[in-house]
Amino acid sequence: MPRPKKGTKIVCFYLTPELHKRLKMRTVEDETSIQDWMFELVEQSLEEISDDIDNGDNEIALECWRKIAQGEMPKPQEMSMLCAALGMTNHQDLEAKLKGILSKGKSTSGS
Repeated sequence: MPRPKKGTKIVCFYLTPELHKRLKMRTVEDETSIQDWMFELVEQSLEEISDDIDNGDNEIALECWRKIAQGEMPKPQEMSMLCAALGMTNHQDLEAKLKGILSKGKSTSGS
C-alpha cells in the first residue's frame, strides 16, 4: 500500500467483489488508478452538492451530517430544514433511511 501523500487523510471502505471488479474495469478504461478515480468522484460530488444548496442551507445540512457521523439523530426541525435544503418533500423517508444507517453503524462498530 503506498504511503499517503502529505496533507491527506486515509478513508477506508468496503466493496462487494462484483462492485470492486466493475470499479477496476472502469479505471482501466479511463486509464487511471482507483485512488485518483475515487478522489475525483468525491470532489465532483461535493461540488455538485454545494452548487445545489445555498450557504445557509449548507450549514444546516453540515450540522445534520455532523450529528449523524457522531451517531446522533438530528432534531425534527433540523430534519425538515435538511429535507428542504436537499429538495426533498418526504421527511419520513429521509428519517427512516438515516435511522437505518445509524443502526447499521452501531451494530458493526463493536466488531
